[in-house]
Amino acid sequence: MPPREYFEFVVLRMTYAPYIDPYYPRISLTRKQQSPSASIVEIKEWFDRVMTRERSKLPLGAKHRYTEWRIISGNAKLFYIDEFRFDKIIVFMGEESNYWMFYENVERPRRVVGSGRIPLTYCGCCLSNQYISVLDTIKICLAKKR
Repeated sequence: MPPREYFEFVVLRMTYAPYIDPYYPRISLTRKQQSPSASIVEIKEWFDRVMTRERSKLPLGAKHRYTEWRIISGNAKLFYIDEFRFDKIIVFMGEESNYWMFYENVERPRRVVGSGRIPLTYCGCCLSNQYISVLDTIKICLAKKR
């Protein structure tokens, strides 16, 4: 089999907005060659650290691209962990590992950060249909760790 030409990193960014209908979230998809870290201001350090770790696993000179999903949802159940509601979620899906962070818009010490090689079945082009099952898998993983 020939070597892969591109390695794709999938970034799922979710924001809670109470005025959005829980059954009809706003979803957008962007494909980029540059890292989306410039638009992730609140958690830029965490994201850059994760990206450095994942890029170090790639062969030298490998090309990579980013698929970024932005979902604004009014479904509060997606944003609850341990009876705390968070405002934002970011899930970074690399080649081998998945990383996630549940965090607030304002500076508070309450953040849930994790990573793991969990069996996520997703397609970068149709994540809009699969993001709920991805979050459910992450929440199951978090429940097992506690």
